[in-house]
Amino acid sequence: MDYQRGVLGRVVDTLPSLIETAQQLEDVASHPTNDTRACWAVSVRTYHLAATTLSKIGEADLAWIAAECAMHAADQADDPLVLASAARAGTHALLAVGPFEDALNRGSTAADWLSPQVAGSDPNALSLYGDAPSADCVAAARLQDRRTAIELLNRAHIAAEQLGVDANYWQTGFGSTNVQLHRLSAVLDLEDVDYVVDRGPGVDVDHLPTERGVSPPDRPRSRAQPGSP
Repeated sequence: MDYQRGVLGRVVDTLPSLIETAQQLEDVASHPTNDTRACWAVSVRTYHLAATTLSKIGEADLAWIAAECAMHAADQADDPLVLASAARAGTHALLAVGPFEDALNRGSTAADWLSPQVAGSDPNALSLYGDAPSADCVAAARLQDRRTAIELLNRAHIAAEQLGVDANYWQTGFGSTNVQLHRLSAVLDLEDVDYVVDRGPGVDVDHLPTERGVSPPDRPRSRAQPGSP
């Protein structure tokens, strides 16, 4: 909750003890009388928080280490939602450190894991399923792959329509507004500044977690052809 409120200083201060607890949970998970999958799942969420926070403050290499820990723990948890959450952590880290091609691959894998639950309209699965292409479209845009970015945004839009509300399942902040924000971010990477100037002010983020409405830091961008997703 502190992360989503944008209180990153408090999150950073707390991370060392949280990670220590995650490591203790992993040790506990090896005991046959304990709920192994639940212990690993909490570990995943902790490392996901670490990866996203470290990405946000510019510690890309540390973010990637945290994301790898999340994926290892997710393999042990053996839960599609947990696996997709760990893949999200990896995507955020890769967007910070690269390569962007790997970020695209992670999102596609997460979508495959969630397909059965998405078919059943599980809001948790829909949120994670839709959030994956939302983030992946940014990776595609940074590769100047306009066609893939459009396809991913359309997939995210369909998931948002199926969910039907701006929600916060699994701390995704996912919904139609989230998709609009990622569209603006992708368009900015494609250097369609006019689109962002025209559409950006009309996106209302007041009802979303603070973190969702904060712009990413500036970064070098390549030249793109005119037009927009």
